[in-house]
Amino acid sequence: MKTAIYIEDGLLQVVITPESEFEKRALSTLENKPLEAQIFSGSFYDCRGGWVRQTAYHSNYSSGDTSLILRIAEPAPATDQAIAKLDEMIAAVEPRADVE
Repeated sequence: MKTAIYIEDGLLQVVITPESEFEKRALSTLENKPLEAQIFSGSFYDCRGGWVRQTAYHSNYSSGDTSLILRIAEPAPATDQAIAKLDEMIAAVEPRADVE
């Protein structure tokens, strides 16, 4: 996978270009659907259990490298609490006299 950082007019973009069929398929899962992204910094290390942990949450095991971690996921559905808060905000707005 090729990566590049492109900066123009104050806008920073991280460009990821797949080189293998596996990478192309992996990136295609991100296309044409609503997604949310979060950016973290940290590093990863192998755990005895056979999985990988992010050092930002387990700082005693730092390997010294630091990576930019882009986490992409489908948006979480609205919770009942968030919907109730929106209902409160809407109810608190006074009707405008110029709108029926």
